[in-house]
Amino acid sequence: IRGGLIGFNADQLTDDQELTRQAFIWYLDQEIDLFEYRFHNWPVHYLVTSYNQGVLGLFTEIHPLQNTDQIEAYVDRLSQVDRQVSQVIANMRVSIEAGITPPRYVIDYTVGQLQSDIANGDPTRTGIYQAAHQRIAQLDIEAQARDDFLAAVAKEIDESFFPAWTALIDFLNEVETVATNEIGLNRLPDGDAYYETLLRFHTSTDLGAAEISRIGETEVDRITDQIVELAARNGIGSDNLGTIRDAFATRGGFVGSDQVVSTYETIIAESSAFFEPYFGRQPQSDLEIINDPGPVAFYIGPSIDGARPGSFHAGTGNESVPAYTMRSLATHEAIPGHHFQISLAQESDLPSPRKFFINTGQVEGWALYAERLAGDLGMYVDDPESDFGRLDLELLRAARMVVDTGIHHQGWSRDRAIDTMESIMGGPSYNQEVDRYVMYPGQATAYMLGMLEILSFRDGFGADFDEPTSLAEFHDRFLEQGNMPLLVLQKVFNPG
Repeated sequence: IRGGLIGFNADQLTDDQELTRQAFIWYLDQEIDLFEYRFHNWPVHYLVTSYNQGVLGLFTEIHPLQNTDQIEAYVDRLSQVDRQVSQVIANMRVSIEAGITPPRYVIDYTVGQLQSDIANGDPTRTGIYQAAHQRIAQLDIEAQARDDFLAAVAKEIDESFFPAWTALIDFLNEVETVATNEIGLNRLPDGDAYYETLLRFHTSTDLGAAEISRIGETEVDRITDQIVELAARNGIGSDNLGTIRDAFATRGGFVGSDQVVSTYETIIAESSAFFEPYFGRQPQSDLEIINDPGPVAFYIGPSIDGARPGSFHAGTGNESVPAYTMRSLATHEAIPGHHFQISLAQESDLPSPRKFFINTGQVEGWALYAERLAGDLGMYVDDPESDFGRLDLELLRAARMVVDTGIHHQGWSRDRAIDTMESIMGGPSYNQEVDRYVMYPGQATAYMLGMLEILSFRDGFGADFDEPTSLAEFHDRFLEQGNMPLLVLQKVFNPG
């Protein structure tokens, strides 16, 4: 496929078709490069990006349940979980033979999570069964058909899902005997080359680890100065970030877990009205806010056919959420962040690579740009707590660049990575983020790099903050490109 695209006569293409060709070539190049390291990627762990979390998400939310065919397909797919897990385990055995294992502490956490998923062997207490029960209750079908479906789900959980998860637990206990607590990719065979490949894949730039780390350090200094300045303007006489964070958290208050969803609904409605003048196009897909018991907020795009809306999973796993973080999270995950970009791409008539091939640098860069945009447009003039929340999260994205490259390029220990994160962020509030970088190398560096690139596109476009239609023209121009690597987008906004 790549050879055919390379050899195609570009003179026969429109400018837009040529961009699609270049984007597709870029994606194919990354897949070819990553295929060489396919056994370096350890799929089973306890974070949301893991294979096992993906299986749970498939059966609790993603798999459609709207008609008889879909219900039958759901049960049939559930019956094959044990078969697929056996294949995943076979691939992980190849990894072990090549000297590739996850850190031992990750195995311990993961085994605990898998055991929790099994729910003491009671199918009806699993997340899969409870979600199926809730979803099937919403359908207008006969009671007997509903009971038959739930009985089939319970049967397959018992006969397929439980054995699969038990096999994973047994396998991980076996792996633990040969694993260590070293965390960096550079400890692995060809680990340095694999990490550089991941950086290129996620950022869609040619920047290496050393340069990414330097940019991260520069951004840390810039944002830290802005936070201290904001604190001083609001009567907080300290340059200690931990003290500043505690002060803004106290001023902003906390939202109880039972009020998180309704609070986000209010925030997103207000954000939608605030941003409307700055966007000419609005998604047709609805946005649903889901009460997710996990501690992390995230977004899942709508189904291709539009039957399932985009969903903002509001992490309600803690007893309360600091209010100062909520507006930036909603802006990032929902409007005008992920929901705008992902939904508008899927609703477009663009070729499929530009509708569905998500590039981290662009999609996460856009979501971080959306957070920055709220501050640039004055959303927080009378809300310094939320403005601090915006800067605090932006600082985290810069810290990620330093810590991620420190772990995988410089070979830091987990303790050193945590100490560095704590030093940058002024306390332990984000120390848990380190383990995300351990198991998802390179991805977290793309947020800040993507935002900086989009800001440069905006500068080159000449968008005028005093004229909403000017910003709207830039935003529409950017979003109408669909999903594109930043290296290709440069040819749209910086053609010279």
